[in-house]
Amino acid sequence: MSTAAVQRHRLRARWGVPWAAPTPQGWGLVAVGAVLAGAWWLTGLRLLACAALVLAAPVLVSLSVVGGTALVSAVARPRVQLDLPALPQVGERVLVGVRVGLRLPVAVPAWVLWRVDGVSTLAPVDRRGCVLGLEAARRGPAVVGVSRLVLWEPLGLARGSLPLGVSATLLVLPRPVALEEELAVVPGPAPGEQHGSEGGEPPGTLRDYRPGDMLALVHWKQSARADRLLVSDRERESRPRARLALLAGPGVCASHEDAEVAISVAAGIIQEWSARYRDLGLAVLVLPAAADGADGADGGSLVQWEAEGACSVVLLRVLAQLDLHGGDVASLAPAALREQGVQAGLRAGLAVDVVVQAVASPGAQEGRQGSAGGDRSSGVGYSFLDPSVHGTLVLVGGTAGGGQEPAACGAVGEVPQGWQVLRVPAVQEGGGR
Repeated sequence: MSTAAVQRHRLRARWGVPWAAPTPQGWGLVAVGAVLAGAWWLTGLRLLACAALVLAAPVLVSLSVVGGTALVSAVARPRVQLDLPALPQVGERVLVGVRVGLRLPVAVPAWVLWRVDGVSTLAPVDRRGCVLGLEAARRGPAVVGVSRLVLWEPLGLARGSLPLGVSATLLVLPRPVALEEELAVVPGPAPGEQHGSEGGEPPGTLRDYRPGDMLALVHWKQSARADRLLVSDRERESRPRARLALLAGPGVCASHEDAEVAISVAAGIIQEWSARYRDLGLAVLVLPAAADGADGADGGSLVQWEAEGACSVVLLRVLAQLDLHGGDVASLAPAALREQGVQAGLRAGLAVDVVVQAVASPGAQEGRQGSAGGDRSSGVGYSFLDPSVHGTLVLVGGTAGGGQEPAACGAVGEVPQGWQVLRVPAVQEGGGR
């Protein structure tokens, strides 16, 4: 996925008090000048006074230059433009840029103090702005901002600081996993099948007439009712919906690494589906912890998001902000993201095409059972799957050497007969969080 697209954030610098102070070299001259001034006061030699003034004058001039520039700039409250990549992925080298709307003196070098997720970096800025290279190490939102503009006097005797305090959020998408050959194309619904589309549009979708459409495609009865020409969209009929589900909850996800690989596998499936299917759906089923004593089919909470195939990046943005270890819907994703989806309790079978789950390795499972007194998370039941759907269950992680099945696959026997089980090892590179 290309990161050539750039999002430009035009912000106004916040109010702040600028300051100017001598650098260590400037303080050194001031100290020597003070010693000479004291000697002149004791001895009365005018030559010592002139020498003290010669040393102090450059520092005073430097302070006036950088201090005056910082003060004038602070009063003007310059506009700052942050340029952030639109669709960065984990592991990519991205460039972030800043432009400050100030006319700084040519003889006064300026630096901007970047702050990226709490880490500060100082970089030089010229009339064209400043560009900083970053590596997207983890998925999710990252706060990128410029806290202040630092001005340096050319001789290095004084420096000033102008508060800017602007920031924007950079959302890093998970990197789709390059699946093995046998998993390269995870099967979705065949044309005509509409898994998980209760309450949706029928396969025969109508749209407004466009110049060039054949008259044979016009639906005359519906056109008469709507008082405008409607035609059958054959392309949408031949590209059905596809639904993907992720399992979340403290009793489901094994380790942090396996959960990240599961999200990257889901991103790879969505990216593959975007060119094959008309509409895409993403659901996250939050299963209760074992201590809650509730079965997944009865106590689970469901959050669903929908997008057209051409807009699959919407679902990738959702994946970038999920926390599969959340114990409830509130801790699963930010509130703004949850409002974009549909929340409901799971009262019927989960009618989706593919379910992705992160499972624990056998050693981790045994250790968790011993410490938790037989935690139910070692065997997540699959009674919530819709037996009338021919779907695929993708288990991420948990494979031991020699092709041994994951420990959580002890419950694979509970998978409905129409479902097939595929396994993805956790050695795949996912997007850390």
